[in-house]
This record gives sequence, C-alpha cells and structure tokens, in this order.
Amino acid sequence: MDLVKLVTEQLSGDVLRSLGSLIGADSESTREAAGAAVPALLSGLAGMAQTDDGARKLASTINNLETSVPGGLGALGNLAGMLGGDAGGDASSVPSLGGRLLSSLFGDSLSSGIANAVGRFAGLDASLTKKLLAWLLPLVLGVIGSRWKNQGGSIGGLASLFADQKQNIARAAPSGFNLASIPGLPGIDSALRVTGDVARRTGDAATDVARRTRRAADEGSRTLLNWLWPLLALAALLGGLWFFFGRGPREVVNKAANTAATAANTAAESTQRAADKITALRPQLPDVTLPDITSITKDVSGIFTSAKESLASITDAASAQAALPDLHKLSSRIDGIRNYFDKLPAAAQATLGNTIGKQFANLQAEADKVLAMPGISPQVRAALEGITNKLYGLNVAQVSKDTTDIFTSLTKTLEGASDAASAEAALPELKVASEKLGKLGRVKAAMSPGGQTMLSRLVAAARGPLDQLITKVLTQLGADAVAVKPILDQIVDQVASLAEPPEKT
Repeated sequence: MDLVKLVTEQLSGDVLRSLGSLIGADSESTREAAGAAVPALLSGLAGMAQTDDGARKLASTINNLETSVPGGLGALGNLAGMLGGDAGGDASSVPSLGGRLLSSLFGDSLSSGIANAVGRFAGLDASLTKKLLAWLLPLVLGVIGSRWKNQGGSIGGLASLFADQKQNIARAAPSGFNLASIPGLPGIDSALRVTGDVARRTGDAATDVARRTRRAADEGSRTLLNWLWPLLALAALLGGLWFFFGRGPREVVNKAANTAATAANTAAESTQRAADKITALRPQLPDVTLPDITSITKDVSGIFTSAKESLASITDAASAQAALPDLHKLSSRIDGIRNYFDKLPAAAQATLGNTIGKQFANLQAEADKVLAMPGISPQVRAALEGITNKLYGLNVAQVSKDTTDIFTSLTKTLEGASDAASAEAALPELKVASEKLGKLGRVKAAMSPGGQTMLSRLVAAARGPLDQLITKVLTQLGADAVAVKPILDQIVDQVASLAEPPEKT
C-alpha cells in the first residue's frame, strides 16, 4: 500500500481542472502544486504520528471527521465524487473544513511555510496554494483515516501506518522540491532526508527524464494554458539552486543510486498508466476544433519565410516604408496563431516553440539591421518590433528561461554591490538588466493571455526576494547609494509591472 498513490489517484485531470477553477489557477499549475503539496502534507502528518501526543491528536481528528462530515471518511477520500455531487458529502464545506484542519494540525506558521514552498515550486502565489492545501488536507485525512480504520483504528496502528510510508513519502517529492527545506516540517527523519537528498543528486538525470516523460504523457492530449512548459523549465532551474552537491560514503551513494533507480522505474510505470487513462479520455477533448500541429508548424514556417523575404527587400527607409503593408499582413497572420495558442495541448505548444526557436535568432538579426538604418519611420519600427515580440512570445519556454536568466544575473550583480566602488562598478550591468526588463515588458504585451499569466506569475515568484535584496543593498550603501538608487528604483517599478496579472477580457 502506498498512501501517496492512493491520494494522487484521486487527482485526475477533471479534478485538477475543477480545483484550479476553485482556487483561481489553471489545471497545470494546480497539478504542479498538488504534486508537491501531497507529500508535504503527508510528511507533516507523519511527524505528528511519531509522538504519542501527536498520534492521539491526529487519531481524535480523524474520528471526529468520521462522525461530523456527511458521508464520513469515505466522502472525504473521494474528492472527485464530492466535486461531482455524488459522494454523499458537501464539497462547498471542504475548503473551510480544510482551513480549520490546517490551523489545528499544523499551525499557521507551518501551514504558511508549506504554502510558500509549494507556491515557489509551482509558480503560484502562496494565497492560492494555501487554498489548495485546504482542499487537499481533508482528502489526505479521508484516505488515511479509511486505511487506518480498516487496520483496527488503534493509536499504535496510526503511528505504524506512517512509519511504513516514510520511504513512499520521501520518494513522492517531485524533482526540485525539497521537503527538508520547509522550516518546521516534521515527518521524515534526518537519515532518510539525507539519503533522499543524495539519491536525488545521484539520480537526478534518471528521475528528471522519467518526470518529463510522465508529464508528456499526461499533457499530450489535454487542452492547457501555454505557460506549462516554461514553468517546467523554471522548476528545473530553481531545483538546481536548491540542492547542494557533495560526496558521501560510497555505501550511502550506492544506496542512493538504487533509490533513484527505483523512483525512475516507478515513474516509468506511472507513465504507461497515465497514457492509458488519457487514451480513454481523448474523445471527450475539444482538440478536434483546432488546427493540427503539422499545419500550424507549416504556417509558422511560412511566416518566417515571408518575413525574411520582406526584410531582404528593405535596403533603406523608402523601401522599408514600401514593405509596411506586407509587415502588417505578417503581424495579422501571427495574431491568428496567437488567438488559439492557449487552447493547444501543451505538447503542441512546445513543438511550436521549438519551431520558432530554430529560426528566430536569424530573423531577429535581420530585423535589427533594418531598425539600424537611418530614417526608419516609427510605423515600420513598431511593425517590426511587434512581429518579433509576438513570435518570441509564442516560444514560452524560451521566455521563461530568459526571464530566469535576467533575475539570476541581477541577483548576482546586487550581491556584489557591497560598497560605493562595487556599486558604481555594477551600474552598467544594472542598466543592461533594466533594458532587458523593459523589452520583456513589451514581449509580455504581445503574448497570448495564457502567456501573459505565466510570465506574471513567474516574475511574481521572484519579485519578493529581489525587492528584499535591493532594500538590503540600499540600506547597506546608505549615502553611497546615490549613484545606483535611480536605476534600482526603475528596476523595482519594471518588476512590479511585469508581475501584474493581465486584465481579464
């Protein structure tokens, strides 16, 4: 028996879409968050069960749920049924119940710590992940309670149940999400945490490939927002920063490698099961109303060909003005793709992004040559920049990577500004960062609504730490901050603007 699997089996695509709608997030970011939240919640409950008082409190809570919730533990453990109205429970009461359970079992500090960690991992605001936790905790307790009752329902049995699940809980934490990094989170003892960390480091390649494979199967036939793939890229980048690389005794490393291989095999098995489920659901999906990816890719390649021909015909300001009608037609063709981009399956979005990525650099270089010509009119400049920004914005994985690179570089620059001399030396790099943020703002405006949402959440997740670092630098420099304060104020404003969610239309 695997408690994690019993819980996650309840989180089907339909359930995740419903939960996403209820908390104000899309289904893919909800899936990312749930994948991290379930092992975090189980780890916290496992920690409670390790002590006599904690086990008694948890047992009392489960017993109360059995008698006070319509439908009892069985209803709580059937989230899909509750959301569908056929499990005997009242779904509308679940979030308030979950909020009370979070406060009672974990306390506000640990609950916030889990919500923050899950939010960083999934690229969601902590307020949204807190809502998700309130939905998931009753489900987790319903599943645990039913299994515990079936095993006799004793206090010792509850502690034993969790003791047997520690390995499953540790392995369930997705790559890039470290349970041990959550302040105050109990449930996984020190030796297991160390082994889990070494296993993830030693088997990173295997587990990451398995995770991406599983995602490809899950996502290949679902209609998703276009910001899934950049969030995957961000999760991989952040994951690399969260883990420290080291060497342990040979026997520990060998054991960790075996653990990682087991995790990879388990993920591969999950891939096949997920693919089978998706195949069965496929007739219900609305993909038939959309162009197939082959025709879309052909359209995009045609846009690049036409754009290159138009740019090649421009030799001066006059010929640039003559090419303006053709540039406007190209822009309209890109708009057509952008209008249905959010409705494409994630796999199709990724394929389209790869197609754009292979050709974009050369097109941008040709566009830059035209923009550098003397006498180019504002209309031509706006048309060319609009074309390149729209195309670049359709490659959401690249937008995510470049955004992360901007914040990584900016953080490194700020950390080196410790006195007047180093702050002045950092000024050119800060200006470059500001220019990149400005361009990113123009790209955001040219993206699809789903792309804008992705970028906003991506920047929002990085905004808090960056603002704190800028405040620290300005405080540390004191009067010596006069040279860098204007550019830092500008960066703060740019980041705030990028973090703003798009207006609903």
